[in-house]
Amino acid sequence: MKRLIILLFCLLIVSVPLGGVFGQADSAITTPASGSAIQGKVDVSGYIKATNFIRYDLDFSHSPGPEDGWFNIITSDKNPPDGLLGVWDTSSISDGNYRLRLTVYYKDSPKAEYFAEEIRVRNYSPIETVTPASGALTNPTQGTSIKPTFQAPVFQGKAQNINNISITRPQLVRLAVVSLITGILLAFILAAIFNKQ
Repeated sequence: MKRLIILLFCLLIVSVPLGGVFGQADSAITTPASGSAIQGKVDVSGYIKATNFIRYDLDFSHSPGPEDGWFNIITSDKNPPDGLLGVWDTSSISDGNYRLRLTVYYKDSPKAEYFAEEIRVRNYSPIETVTPASGALTNPTQGTSIKPTFQAPVFQGKAQNINNISITRPQLVRLAVVSLITGILLAFILAAIFNKQ
């Protein structure tokens, strides 16, 4: 019984740092979504659900653009309960495609970044609309047969993920070590339980 209590205590001590590793996956930019067309002042919404959160930066950049070409919208140490991360005033920038980046800083682990890609700022130019493909049959005459067809969507450029999570090598090593130790401790606990029976 003493072994079981000691093993459970060790498991609890080892599991405490896991909050820093797993707490980083619960953050995102929800609006504007990747590929959105926007104008004027735009509410940037999202969430940060990590318990070890220190502060966040919300930045924008040209897309594609240099990695060091980011401009700050807001820096805050408050986790917005209403989901409003910041207000992005696009009226002072030229029309084009931009990226948003949410950088979250943590107390006991490296920062994590989340992105919204290919956001189309259209303050001075018309917003593009989807038009039917040329030659599409829009109003068939009587006696015309229409056969349903399927055309797979064609993606241009690289596929974008709304919430890219960057995990550094030290984080990955730490996660692997903690998982290995936790697995070994659980195996010892199960062996101790079955040996008593």
